[in-house]
Formats: sequence, structure tokens, C-alpha cells
Amino acid sequence: MTCVVSYVDKKKRTMWMAADTLCSDGYIGYDRKEPKIFETGSYLIGFAGNPRYMQILKYANGFPIPMGDLHRFMCLEFSAHVAKICDDMGHLKKKEEILKVPGYSTLHILVGGRSFSMYSDFQIEETAYPYAAIGSGTEVAMGALYAQPELLRKDPKAALSIAISAAKTFVTSVGGKTKIISKEY
Repeated sequence: MTCVVSYVDKKKRTMWMAADTLCSDGYIGYDRKEPKIFETGSYLIGFAGNPRYMQILKYANGFPIPMGDLHRFMCLEFSAHVAKICDDMGHLKKKEEILKVPGYSTLHILVGGRSFSMYSDFQIEETAYPYAAIGSGTEVAMGALYAQPELLRKDPKAALSIAISAAKTFVTSVGGKTKIISKEY
């Protein structure tokens, strides 16, 4: 399980993402060396769910360059690109006549100063807030981010670290170290 959090600093034109490193299945948990967040091209990407999904995307042949209406691009071109990569690797399953990534995997994507989540059926969601979270620690992390707007603006790295720490404290499937990355846009 996982907690991935993000913040988009519009003033400094910087995107931030953080995640824990715990890998668990409900019975056992261990620190995973491979981070749950990574940078590729214009994107910061984090994942919650099946680690194979993240590995396929992390090492795939590049993501398309964002063009035009960004929401439309993410809903059509980006999601189709991810679906093709997964299909090429045999990582898509048909469930109720819909192609999906196995399990309850979610991607969190920061690109162009905007924050998107993509679910296992390739649905794209864009948050209305400058911060977001995915994974089993979502509720706790979102509460922590909501409660510290001044710190988010002054020190995004510290605020994201506190949100992950809160999730580690109160959610048994979140733990390990905290990894943080950032990218200007």
C-alpha cells in the first residue's frame, strides 16, 4: 500500500511530489528500494497499487509531449499511451467488458503545473486544489495538507513530509522512508 502526495506551487512554478517506501499486502510490510515516484520528460508520476504497473511505465519509451488543451490531452492521448504500454506488456485485463490494469492501481501525474490522477480503468481526474493525495493514506494526508496552507506556500518539502508522516502514524499500510522530488514547469 502507499501514500503519494503532491503540491503545485503556481507562484514559483514548481511541482512537488512525495511518497512513502513501504510495500505491504496486509500481512507483511517491508521497505522497498525502488521509489514509488519518478520523473520522466515533462511529468512527475507516482503510483499506488501494483508495483509492476509502475515498473512498466517507469521504463517505457517516453511519454507524449503535452499539447493543446491539457485536460483533453490527458484524457485521450496520455491515457491511450499508458493503456498501449500496459497492453504491449500483457498487463491489461478485461473486467466487465472494460480493459483495466489489474488490482486497484492509481497513478498520480503532475504536468504543466496541474495535478491529475488516473485510475485502473484509465479515467482521468483533475483536482481543484493545489495539493492532492492517492493511496491508502489519502484521507490522513489530505487532512494534513489542508491544515497547513501557510507551510505549503513557504516550505512545500516540509509540508509534504508532514503529510506523509501523518499517514505513516495513522495508517498501518503506509511507512518506511519518505522520498520527495520536484520539477519546475
